[in-house]
Amino acid sequence: MSTPEPDIWVVVCSDDRGQYSTPEERGVPIVMETPVEGATREAAMKRAGELEKRYGACRIARLVFEDQGEPATASDAATAAEPSARARQ
Repeated sequence: MSTPEPDIWVVVCSDDRGQYSTPEERGVPIVMETPVEGATREAAMKRAGELEKRYGACRIARLVFEDQGEPATASDAATAAEPSARARQ
């Protein structure tokens, strides 16, 4: 029996313009770019705390691939990023 892979966690910030926005010109929520390897819950929590200083309120989210219906893993993301066999020919 194989060991289950860890979940992928990302940071969601409330304002993509961050400290550069004004009350009249607020930005929109944004999911921050995150390397898949090492995207642990703990790493996301730490990064969210760091990003709040610039982007306002931040939350963490667990990534779920909709076509699989279960939490995403690092190998899922790597497989999804690979070009298809047809495209390589």
